Amino acid sequence: MVVLAVISGADRRRLTSFNKDFKTSYTILADPQDIVRKQYGAPKNPTTLIIDKEGTVRYVGGFTQWMTLEDKIESIRAVEEGKSLTTLDFSTVEKAVKALKDDRRYMRFKAARALAEMKDKSAIPALIEALNDEAANVRASAAEALGNIGDKSASEALLKAIDDESVFVRLEVVKAFGSIKDKGAIPSLVKSLKNGELRESAANSLADIREPLLVAKSLETTEQPAEAYAQLGRAYFERSMYEEALPAYKKAIELISELYRKREYVKNLATCHAYTGKDNIAVAEYLQLIKISSTGITSRSYWPDGRMELYSEREIATEEILGIYEKQNNLAKLMAVLVEKVREFPEDAAIYELLGRVYDKQRMYSEAIEAYEKVIKLDRDNTSAYGELAVAYSRIGKMKEAAAAAKEMSKRISQDAVWYGKLANVYQECGMYDEAQVAYKGAIKLAPLFSYERRTYKKALERCDKGTRK
Repeated sequence: MVVLAVISGADRRRLTSFNKDFKTSYTILADPQDIVRKQYGAPKNPTTLIIDKEGTVRYVGGFTQWMTLEDKIESIRAVEEGKSLTTLDFSTVEKAVKALKDDRRYMRFKAARALAEMKDKSAIPALIEALNDEAANVRASAAEALGNIGDKSASEALLKAIDDESVFVRLEVVKAFGSIKDKGAIPSLVKSLKNGELRESAANSLADIREPLLVAKSLETTEQPAEAYAQLGRAYFERSMYEEALPAYKKAIELISELYRKREYVKNLATCHAYTGKDNIAVAEYLQLIKISSTGITSRSYWPDGRMELYSEREIATEEILGIYEKQNNLAKLMAVLVEKVREFPEDAAIYELLGRVYDKQRMYSEAIEAYEKVIKLDRDNTSAYGELAVAYSRIGKMKEAAAAAKEMSKRISQDAVWYGKLANVYQECGMYDEAQVAYKGAIKLAPLFSYERRTYKKALERCDKGTRK
């Protein structure tokens, strides 16, 4: 079988970047004109096609796991040989073990998959032998079955198979050790962290073995990319092993240079600190992230009434730390930590800005106003702070002050559709619909022609009329 991946609409430059990032074991082809998808009538991306040697499409479906795809291929092969799938009998361990010796590959593959479901220890010797089968899919299925059985007697054979020429076999071997939980496999699994296609499964298996000290010791002897430590941190985190996740995320942050990935790792590290009661450390790390984050727009979300909100990396970072404590129903704890931070760093605008958002969440609008006014005193050009201040004033019915703050925001926005849209949202939140309409019109005028943003602003303008005012 030959595996090819075709990226529709991609040019060679994007393909080079993709190959560099993912280092796949199969060939990836660029199809900038979308010819292949159209030729075979593929309905969507990603789509899986099984094409025989005559060029006939035998299967069309969504993206699927490799083992499931192999099962479909072997089923097609069995039908081609005139064998009805309903007559294949693997109802007992004995019948399945016997079929592992069959000359036909699809029989051996189906037998190994059946034994994976049975999880019977008596099949271990036959499955170990099947790890040397000439067909990669049979070897992979045998490894999967040994993992499902979960007996350490298969460890020695699996350790040899972890260097199989097929990445798919290696993947199933790596997964198997997560079930077997043999600490003797730790060095080999740590080595597998270097491979992008094995990394996630290797991290999961290392976490499942539950020997973090041995894992850490083994990591000291190898050089790993930031993504390897991040995956290991994620695996520990998902198993509520927060203390164990901390050093992994710290190492990932130390090694990574891209800000968007660093933000993700800091978020996870801060969450681990919060979950282990180290709130001061969690908040300090996030405040540092907020300070280094860009104020340029990088993300969008939508209100129920159709309004679009665009966020900068700084705003996203702020929302993330709020989300950590909201998830724990513990915003009061975050508020207490920030109050202490304010006393320690009274001239730090970022602390006041985050504290204002916490007060907002707690509906403590008078306190939020005080915090936002402090932000503005420390940073007169903080456009977003004027918007937050305007909304906070409107929450307590001080519309004159809300209008004044919104006006100050309007003076500071650049001639950019995004900022006009944000201003319109502030006006609408304050119930200042006439001003919101003017701002939306400004956003529409500045948005690129035929852009999604332009259409969204037009819809928001249509809703911003007297019929929707409450």
